[in-house]
Amino acid sequence: MRTLLAALLFFGLTVDSINAQELSNEELSKRVEILADEINQLKAYQLSVSKNESKYGLSPSASKVYHIPQGLSVGGYGEVTYLHDRAEDQDGDAIDNDPTSEVLRNILYLGYKFNDKWLINMELEIEHVSQVYTEFMYLDYLHSQELNFRSGLMLHPIGFVNELHEPTVFNGVLRPRVETVIIPTTWRSLGVGAFGTSGRSTYKFYVMNGMNAQGFSASSNRGARKRGGHYSDSEEKTDNQRTSTAIAVWRYDFQATDSLMLGTSGLVGQASGDNEDLDHRMLSLHAEYNSGAHRFRFLGVRNTFANVDDWNDGFESDGTTQNAQLNESQTGGYIEYQYTITGSGGSKYVPFIRLEQINLQAQKADGIADDASLERRHATVGLNYFPLDRVVFKADYTKNTNEADSGVDQFALGLGYNF
Repeated sequence: MRTLLAALLFFGLTVDSINAQELSNEELSKRVEILADEINQLKAYQLSVSKNESKYGLSPSASKVYHIPQGLSVGGYGEVTYLHDRAEDQDGDAIDNDPTSEVLRNILYLGYKFNDKWLINMELEIEHVSQVYTEFMYLDYLHSQELNFRSGLMLHPIGFVNELHEPTVFNGVLRPRVETVIIPTTWRSLGVGAFGTSGRSTYKFYVMNGMNAQGFSASSNRGARKRGGHYSDSEEKTDNQRTSTAIAVWRYDFQATDSLMLGTSGLVGQASGDNEDLDHRMLSLHAEYNSGAHRFRFLGVRNTFANVDDWNDGFESDGTTQNAQLNESQTGGYIEYQYTITGSGGSKYVPFIRLEQINLQAQKADGIADDASLERRHATVGLNYFPLDRVVFKADYTKNTNEADSGVDQFALGLGYNF
């Protein structure tokens, strides 16, 4: 692009110099001003597309379309992981601990800004080498700083990582367990909503398709993600396209001081089931404190199914289950601390520690047997090395324990990038 611009500029100036005798000083001055203005516009465009900054709560590369004045934006990110479990669990029993490695995610962002009001933004994902998904795909109308509108396949604005899920943004090779099992990152649904900022307050409010109740299990909520439609076998096709229930989803952040942010997010509504819909509630509280090289994060979440006893009545003990039996509520939370050490040439080192606690049977449903493995703790200590802002190498060790003494510690290595 720069070489082409230089050639055109040289050609233009050469032609002008040949015809200079035929042009007045005023005409020459106008042509120079036009060329200077075009060069400045191109420089401004190059600076805007090269920004590595978050916008409207999205990760830096997912935000690229917001930084350009008009036209097409292209971005992406990728992750490679190496995982090696300990040879025995916390009770001393031997386990199969062959290490595993894979290209976990390979992502392409495409956006198009029609003008300063209308844009489309999408994320196309290849996960586990061969699984292809539309991560999000939405249309924005940017009315003002205080009020904007969004519709399409959108990320739920709950917790820290669901919207900020590029590997250069979160600590550790794997995402926090709380934001995988209870808040099922990455989590998206079709819907419409509004978002904006006023003073120190930032908000998002969406009405979205409810989750697939058939996909919940006692140990994880990930299977209940509809992901915008059919993505699996023919039996699940109807379940994941069903739009018979809805949820109201919100996020509110308050910048209490220059260093401290306090917020809440959650949902209320129903998840759609074959014979029974689940009354679904989720509430999350979060906080972040930044001071110099120090950053502290706190997240707490509670997930509840209000009519779980009626739902569990559909469970058949002979193995032909209508649905999995569920407990009434789940709780989880973590605290995380990181310290940034600046290196030479723009590099940095970020050691961190994260302590998580998860209780997937915080409130048991009637008739459900106790499962001590659902009460878990995860302590992760690690180091992220950034040779550049957009490239990261990660190493961490997680001590995984539970009340059934079956937890297995894990060592992990990873690399990630965004562009």
